[in-house]
Amino acid sequence: MRLIFEALDAYVIWDAEGRMVFSITSKRDLVILEISNEEVICNEVRQTIDTPAQIIGNRVFVLLRFVAEMLDKDVVHDEETMIVLVTSK
Repeated sequence: MRLIFEALDAYVIWDAEGRMVFSITSKRDLVILEISNEEVICNEVRQTIDTPAQIIGNRVFVLLRFVAEMLDKDVVHDEETMIVLVTSK
């Protein structure tokens, strides 16, 4: 998850005790994800995610499309090449 957020120009803070991720972008967007919770908060607006963030091994995984679109990015998936492009709107 850190890789995705940092690629989208966001700083990530992991709260191990609360099992929560806080992300702040350079535009001051604040995203709060709690592991296994279907609700995500982005700039004080609650949204429901199809697949909640989860821990696998030592890493937190989250859906790329949901995070990118939440941060006002366009996402295109090319099924033939299996490439996902994330760009600014």
